Amino acid sequence: MLRKAGYNNAAMWKRIIPLLWVAGILLPVAYIVQYWPPARQAFDWVFGPLWMHVLTHAFLFAALAYLAAATLGWPLFGHARWPMVLGVLGLVLAAALLQEGIQLAYKARPVMADDVLDIGVDLAGGLVGLGLYLLRQGPLRGLAGGRR
Repeated sequence: MLRKAGYNNAAMWKRIIPLLWVAGILLPVAYIVQYWPPARQAFDWVFGPLWMHVLTHAFLFAALAYLAAATLGWPLFGHARWPMVLGVLGLVLAAALLQEGIQLAYKARPVMADDVLDIGVDLAGGLVGLGLYLLRQGPLRGLAGGRR
């Protein structure tokens, strides 16, 4: 098999991992595990408490924001940090809305307060992940953009 010039396996995985992460977020696990009682029992044991539900949502979307910023940040926005921040938060919001929409579809119910809470926690997690990414970039680059 011939390799294309400039083909890089690491660069490919850098793009695939965030896509797999989004697919994992959107996968309706609560719906799937209802068909196998041991899986449902384990799912309820882990994600039943509210604090665990909130922590899991925050972690999933913090990781999504970090991965999105690391993958899309420089190629799409260069060193302009505010557009990158808004783009990543837009992606996080889109994923949060889509994930809640999928849950509402399989539960066949209207929007409730806990759905709004989940979206808020998802955005807060996204801000944490984005903040961690920006901290990793160093204080001189920050949101002001450009290298100093």
